[in-house]
Amino acid sequence: AFIGVTLGMLVSGYAFGFMPLLGTIALFGILINNAVVLLDRIGSLRRRGLGGEQAVIHAAEQRLRPILLTAATTAGGLVPLWISGNPLFAPMAVAMLFGLVASSALTPGLVPVLYTLLYRLRFEGVAYDPDASDRAQEVPTQEADFFAGDRVSAFSEAQPATAGLPAATPST
Repeated sequence: AFIGVTLGMLVSGYAFGFMPLLGTIALFGILINNAVVLLDRIGSLRRRGLGGEQAVIHAAEQRLRPILLTAATTAGGLVPLWISGNPLFAPMAVAMLFGLVASSALTPGLVPVLYTLLYRLRFEGVAYDPDASDRAQEVPTQEADFFAGDRVSAFSEAQPATAGLPAATPST
């Protein structure tokens, strides 16, 4: 993201001030969201029974288009701000636009690589199976059962706001 922001500031000639910094912070929110969406899909596929290697491949394949389309629509929305030349918003739009384009090109490749390194997955002898994610079944896990049970109990039984507080005694 910093590479794109720096390149954008150099190309446009705007100074890096408060508004581009604000745009960069907003940009990091978008990038973290993209990474979380990708990691969530990997986890979902692994819970359905896919091996780590196949889950990484299929998650990257399935989430590439949504990540790129989100980046493209956001970039399209930032172009009018840049073109307007507004001294307040144009530098922020440039920082977000160039940073988003650069990071959207890197995120779909970098997150799976980091996941592979972190979980020490080996792709030796792994053949791509295009139908693996379709055949995978949802496998209930203890963690999923725990959270589902927690959610059900939290919302199914209505308790008064004073539950657990000592009873009030009238004072004379």
